[in-house]
Amino acid sequence: MPGSKTAKRSRSSRVITRPLTKFLRALLLTVALTESSDLRGEESLPERPTKTNLFAFLDVAKRALPRVGTTLELKPHWVGTVKRVYLRDQKGVYRADTPEDIRFTHLVVQQDEQGDKRLVIARLRWDPDTLLTSAGRYAAALRENLPSVDDLAKVARLGDLFGLCGPQHGGTDGWGDLSGTIYWTEEWTSISPVGDDRLRYLNVLAHVSGPVTKGGKLPRLDRTNAAVDILVVREGVFRCADPNSAEERKRFLTAEEIFACNQAERDRERAKYPKPLRGLIEASEKPDDWEMAAYIDTINHIRTNPDPLLFQQLVSWMNEKEVEMSGHLEDILFFDDPPPELQPWKKGPRQAALRALIEAISAARNPDCLEEALLAVLMADGGGKLKFQVPGTDVTIDLAAKKRSDGFEKTYACAGLSETNIVQVVGHCQAVLKKKHAEIWPKPTPSQSSNGTQR
Repeated sequence: MPGSKTAKRSRSSRVITRPLTKFLRALLLTVALTESSDLRGEESLPERPTKTNLFAFLDVAKRALPRVGTTLELKPHWVGTVKRVYLRDQKGVYRADTPEDIRFTHLVVQQDEQGDKRLVIARLRWDPDTLLTSAGRYAAALRENLPSVDDLAKVARLGDLFGLCGPQHGGTDGWGDLSGTIYWTEEWTSISPVGDDRLRYLNVLAHVSGPVTKGGKLPRLDRTNAAVDILVVREGVFRCADPNSAEERKRFLTAEEIFACNQAERDRERAKYPKPLRGLIEASEKPDDWEMAAYIDTINHIRTNPDPLLFQQLVSWMNEKEVEMSGHLEDILFFDDPPPELQPWKKGPRQAALRALIEAISAARNPDCLEEALLAVLMADGGGKLKFQVPGTDVTIDLAAKKRSDGFEKTYACAGLSETNIVQVVGHCQAVLKKKHAEIWPKPTPSQSSNGTQR
């Protein structure tokens, strides 16, 4: 998908493969490093949630929580400012902290990893079909007691954090290296009543690492003894919002207001793209389209009737947005791990698309853009190699794309390629590709041949 490229490439010979191998994927499944943006459970929500007072609800909930999926809007809302209060970061990953104003608007009854009910206070955006939220620090599990910052600062192992914070319940990520070490994150976001009118908020984010061993069909990882490499602790005190304060309303925004601002910004960003490229990007960024139905429909339309102008625009904008545009181009041409709704290429449109792509290579204005466009042609063919010297220059084109079970392995080994010779190089690359794919160009009519108009 667009934006999936994670490696920053140097100009030297290099091989890039997907960072998550099957082994690592299995590991992440084993340790359940997942993140959900739906806090409801499986229950449907036919109407807006009932409003409730937090402390009044907590008094009732002491006897028994409602069913999983119960969602209530808080009246009043709760507001507070969260800031970083502790940082252990010898690698220098994190920079200066920016305090964040948060407005919690809803209560949700969830089911935790052990199957027990838990109550979450969250900043949610209402949608007619579902409640949506940004997970992580905008959804805090209510707990009676929270650990102190001093106690958190003493932890050395992930097991220590489990003892202080319980099972992780926030956003996670994971990656590995060739030494067999796995790196990942675990997060806890909790909130606890303080007195009769305050809530203490605590967000703990840990970067951890540990070795893996193969055991049976799945890898094994000792999470308890994993080392805590980086530890970030954020804290804040929340109070009841003042519904009559205009200043507070402007400072502490609801999820709907933040969503509207973000969408307006995205609209302004997309306006710079010409059509039809803009339509493709709009479809890929359609809000709440978790199945990416709009994006798939757009690609299906392109595969039925490929527009040469779109391919020209994709390569042209690849000069500035290499990862994003090459991702779209790859989705159109072959779509790694395609969904069942995606229509396969038919011979005629596919040949038209490949012709359009080869013609569009003329829009490449920097080495990275040209390499990605050439590799797209190789991947559209199912893989292959391009290696040749460009006459009159010291440029060698040396690229390869090898189909693997988890995508394509790309090899970059070009030499001498620069922005000063790009135009000459592009012309020769097009000539090589047109000769290699001579069968996809329509054969000239006798009149065209006699007039000297043959390609």
